[in-house]
Amino acid sequence: MQNKTKIFLILTLIFIFVFISCKDKDSVNIALDYASTNRTELIKVLSHYEGDSLKYKAARFLIDNMIHHYSFTSERLRKYYKIIDSINVRKTDYDRCLILYDSIREELGHPDGGLMKIEDIKYIKADYLIQNIDHAFRMWKEGYWASHLSFDEFCEYLLPYRVGSENIEEWRHELENKYLETIEWIKSRDDMRNSSYWAALYLNDQLKKRGFHLHEALPGSSVDLPMTVLRNMQMGSCKDYVRYATYVMRACGIPVGVDFTPQWPFRSHSHYWNILLENRGKNKPFVGGESNPGYPNKDDYKMAKVYRCTFGYQEQSLYAQKGNDTIPQTLDSPFIKDVSDEYMKGVDISLKLKSTGKKKPRFAYLSVFDNQYWIAVTWSKFNNGNVLFSCMGKDIVYLPSFYEHNEMLPATYPLQVKANGTQTFLIPDMENLDTLILKRKFPVFNGVLRYSERLKGGYFEASNSPLFHHSVRSDKIRRVPQMCWDSLSVSIKDAYRYWRYVSPEKSYCNIAEIEFFSSGKLLNVSNCKILNDGKMASKSQLNTPFDRDPLTYYESSEPSSSWIGIDFGSPVAIEQIKYLPRNDDNNIIAGHLYELFYFGKNGPCSLGQKVATGDVLTYDSVPSKALYLLKDLTRGKEERIFTYEGGEQIWW
Repeated sequence: MQNKTKIFLILTLIFIFVFISCKDKDSVNIALDYASTNRTELIKVLSHYEGDSLKYKAARFLIDNMIHHYSFTSERLRKYYKIIDSINVRKTDYDRCLILYDSIREELGHPDGGLMKIEDIKYIKADYLIQNIDHAFRMWKEGYWASHLSFDEFCEYLLPYRVGSENIEEWRHELENKYLETIEWIKSRDDMRNSSYWAALYLNDQLKKRGFHLHEALPGSSVDLPMTVLRNMQMGSCKDYVRYATYVMRACGIPVGVDFTPQWPFRSHSHYWNILLENRGKNKPFVGGESNPGYPNKDDYKMAKVYRCTFGYQEQSLYAQKGNDTIPQTLDSPFIKDVSDEYMKGVDISLKLKSTGKKKPRFAYLSVFDNQYWIAVTWSKFNNGNVLFSCMGKDIVYLPSFYEHNEMLPATYPLQVKANGTQTFLIPDMENLDTLILKRKFPVFNGVLRYSERLKGGYFEASNSPLFHHSVRSDKIRRVPQMCWDSLSVSIKDAYRYWRYVSPEKSYCNIAEIEFFSSGKLLNVSNCKILNDGKMASKSQLNTPFDRDPLTYYESSEPSSSWIGIDFGSPVAIEQIKYLPRNDDNNIIAGHLYELFYFGKNGPCSLGQKVATGDVLTYDSVPSKALYLLKDLTRGKEERIFTYEGGEQIWW
């Protein structure tokens, strides 16, 4: 009996081995067949490594997963790359670079126009792959900082010849020659020699010297910039900096990857960051060129979902499951892997949904709001109405959704997941109505509010000399104006021709608007000469404090003791000065037309339009316990969903 059992187990193992081998062989053969005329190039690679089983296996991994990798090209895109690189090479200052970047689209049009798809499997040559494999293996086996990797880890953290959908280029040797010598001193320290952590940290310090300025070179584009454009970049998206750091680290033999969240659940935009697979087998997040491994980077930001970019095809991805279905762009990749559980203790969300369409959906989604639209961040198979979303971020409002006609459609009411994991549908109570007193349409973020703090300690000064000899000073601004208009009663009794605002220390003279009042009337300064100390920042304009536009602002190139003023042409007595700090223009503004919505089961429902008569907006007879959205129909794009609790707007 025991012999029969042993024979059965041996035969089973042989069958499994043969099955897996055949399956593996089939997948590579499928790739080779798909390569068409490029098949001979890929066979050259396999033949080259027939005597080295591990490199042969690595070559098979690349070829097997190559089918779905591609890049884009077009004549317009090549012009974009050339112009961007010419700007970067000149080492133009940030403000000027910003202007030049923004002017490219006006000249060339949208970068995605007329794109041609170039598939790796039909394009990549044998020499390129062989050089890539040999270099990666040299860094793995002979280098100092990747010897702790398993083969599977090596395939994802060092071996890949690309990071995104960029043009294929030879980057390893160039970046190794440029950067490796800057950290080779680590090898002489016995306690640091083999530490991938110290290698990544000190190499990232080198990348920081390039500066870190967030501004997309190709706004709204689906194209990833190639290394030859990224290497000189003066500014870029977080994704650009992260991708360049990945190139550099891998070229120097440091195992680095890329993680991302497809959409912040409390503001606009996605976010990308690097991960270092350090010697203990843990992934340490960092942002190339900005923050080092192990140092905080947006640690306080709540996230709905986190994914890892891979080179290997992910069988469990939505892309692999979709068949002929059209799916949301944020999840439409076979090279993303859910790693949310590495970042947070999430909650599982189990729902029973009903389809309202004629066609039964195969998938359902959870979406979060990006200030304008609902963006899908995760998915579930739709099993007779039952859906399960695992490891979801907390303290977030989600919209259970279906994807139809290229948009997210509500499957039911918005779902509030509180910080303690409690889940509640936000169902409007049509019987118990509420009065909403609204002050803003968007939350107050520290990054913007701190500009208001720059006015505290500033003061206004008057003189009859353009050089402000024998000047008279008003009282200092003693309170922070909180992103809204404030005023100062002027203690100067006499009339003066020249008036100016003098900024406090480290404030860059940031101010959005200044208004002067005499005898209770606002003075018209449209024909007055504007003065300053000659220290205006290149991106600023002299008239911004007097242009009646709350979103424009004056900025000095110097942090302290800067000023901007006005020549009235003749002496005037000023009794009051009103001023507005640099702000986001999201307060309620008198004269603007607003519309309030609540979210029902089928989407937003209007509660009517109103013109604001002051700095608050009141809506009566509003369904309570709902999710709301206030739109400014006069101006602005930033709008954020909120609930109304205890007389306050609670932002989500």
